[in-house]
Amino acid sequence: MTGESAERLSGHSRPNRLAAEASPYLRQHAHDPVDWYPWGDPAFSRARAEGKPIFLSVGYATCHWCHVMERESFSDPEVAAALNEHFICIKLDREERPDLDQFFMDACVAFTGQGGWPLTLALTPEGLPFFAASYIPRERRFQSPGILDVIAGLAAYWRDHREDAVALSREVTRNLSQARQIKPRKPPHLTDADQVYRSISSRFDPVYGGFGTPPKFPLPHLHLFLLRYGIVSQKEHPIGLASQTLLAMARGGIYDHLGGGFHRYSTDEKWLVPHFEKMLYDQALCALAYGEAFAITGETHFANVAAGCMDYICRDLQAPGGGFFAGEDAESEGEEGRYYTWTWDEISAALSPQEREVASQFLFIAKKGQDSPTSGAKDISRGVLAIVPPPQRGDGIGRRDTEEQERAFAQVLEKLFLSRRERVRPACDDLILADWNGLALSALAVTSRVLRTRRFLEAAEKAARFILENMRMPDGGLYHRWWGGTAAIPGMSGDYACMVMGLSDLYFATGNPMYFAIAVELEEYHASHFWDRSEGGYFMTAEGRDDTIVRQKEFLDGSVPSSNSISFTNLLRLFHVTGESRYEERAEKISGYYAELMTNYPLSCGMYLAGLLLSKRPCGTVTLTGNPESPLFKEMRRLLDTWYSPFLFPVFLEKGSMSGEVARVIPAWTNLSQDTAGPVALICLGHSCREPVVEAGTLEAFLKNYSGRKAKTGEKEGNGF
Repeated sequence: MTGESAERLSGHSRPNRLAAEASPYLRQHAHDPVDWYPWGDPAFSRARAEGKPIFLSVGYATCHWCHVMERESFSDPEVAAALNEHFICIKLDREERPDLDQFFMDACVAFTGQGGWPLTLALTPEGLPFFAASYIPRERRFQSPGILDVIAGLAAYWRDHREDAVALSREVTRNLSQARQIKPRKPPHLTDADQVYRSISSRFDPVYGGFGTPPKFPLPHLHLFLLRYGIVSQKEHPIGLASQTLLAMARGGIYDHLGGGFHRYSTDEKWLVPHFEKMLYDQALCALAYGEAFAITGETHFANVAAGCMDYICRDLQAPGGGFFAGEDAESEGEEGRYYTWTWDEISAALSPQEREVASQFLFIAKKGQDSPTSGAKDISRGVLAIVPPPQRGDGIGRRDTEEQERAFAQVLEKLFLSRRERVRPACDDLILADWNGLALSALAVTSRVLRTRRFLEAAEKAARFILENMRMPDGGLYHRWWGGTAAIPGMSGDYACMVMGLSDLYFATGNPMYFAIAVELEEYHASHFWDRSEGGYFMTAEGRDDTIVRQKEFLDGSVPSSNSISFTNLLRLFHVTGESRYEERAEKISGYYAELMTNYPLSCGMYLAGLLLSKRPCGTVTLTGNPESPLFKEMRRLLDTWYSPFLFPVFLEKGSMSGEVARVIPAWTNLSQDTAGPVALICLGHSCREPVVEAGTLEAFLKNYSGRKAKTGEKEGNGF
């Protein structure tokens, strides 16, 4: 045994191989006595040379139960000694390698029927799984074995039944590969969306909103489908289902009423007590859903929540250079939720007597097992803040708070927010990921339009500059991750899908053709390196990559929508803006994969379903030509934002810009005449165009009729609940 190994077995704090890694999750384990390797050839070469299996642990920096398992087991010298004796140990950050994480999560579900992080696997030296689980406790609990029992059992199985283990790993890998190899069929029709809607609505919780049993996840991409389906079907019910859930989430403890943004999920059916980590992708997707809900209903509370999500990421997750960090931990000071929870004594100490009265009227402290939302002013136990619904504040169902009440409550929230900032903040996961930043670009661009909020657009452009200047590969592709001044890990399909989405929305918000030109470039790179030329659809990893177990396609949405579901919408939008039929053809091929999936897994097809409606409703473009500084041009642009619709895509052809980027990426529009005296709006729906519009009132009448909704009242201060 080397001196280095002896130090690790004895629990010495000398850093292991993970100390030099970029991933904050791997660096969190840099002082474990476990002899960790990062994923790569050195670990597998040693496993093959010594004939040992691999112990693989997958997690991410803000994962609460990953921290628990590290404290209980991986920091324990006895556990470390057993792992180091029997295994070659690898730590993998699922944020850095979502392709590998997807495969190993599939394996865990195949072995156990469920998944989650931390993900724990035993692999052959070739990297194929023969055992999988999620969190394993240090000691035996009820029917769950402790980790020392698991290590001993796996070591004995490998020693005595190695051939069986290898055969099992190959069979599991073959089955997982075949399960992902679904065949495309005839693309779904709108009548299929009707059937899926009925299936989804049958799972709706009519009391508390949402779908299914706890834990309840926000599922914002599913709510985008419900909102759009309500528009396409001209039915109020689907919009009502989405609105009820979005409002319940916004009142519950899953939403951070002081700092904005959503926690990961609710542990209870009422959206009261969350799992406290806050992820960039949740804020982006939720802002899109709440922004669209505001655009449809005009209800101010939806606007305030969308703004809260974006304010949170701009304030707390945006790096000085512009990119957005991945998220924040659930823990601080060694306790989950410590930063976000309160006692009434702490609330009282931060407020004046009058403010305490307002707080007791509007707020209550939610805890696990709580049956009813009351202010609980005498309650001294710690919990998360939630909003008392208006009917329980002493008035009827239809009551609304006065502007004076809302101002007073806003002041209470601001004082509690400032008081909370004195606490120890949760750790930040400071990876900058291309895919999650692409979602943030989209959300910031859309909310800047819907809410008429310039600061969100400025933050989006700053982030876009960072990604485009720091995370492009020499051949024009994307890197997946940036940290510490260096971009690394070749981009995966999700990086391209999300960045094309974000840059397209940034073009629609700014009119800067550079963003759309780069979106087109990235989509073409995506198709060239990831597209299945025989059956269609995008593989998660580029062709020729040799460090993956199985080259898979991803169709079902998880916490982040799948790359194919996002790309489906991207391709439809690119087709409408450019007129290039190849985009529509690719979208149709992707759509064929969902004919069966949307029936069997409707809750996991939300983003595809939201995009499907774009292909079923007469959607299209509104092209503005003319001098962008003219009052009429500006007014027409304002109307396109005021009457925002996900079914209409603005194209901007400023006078004198008929060459360069516009001519290269939007050739279908460059023959439009610009010899008119003033700005012109050309409306094209489906495959036909209307008479040019030269008056703002005419454009507004069309937009109002097209949307079928009332005018929005605009963003205002206050909680609106």
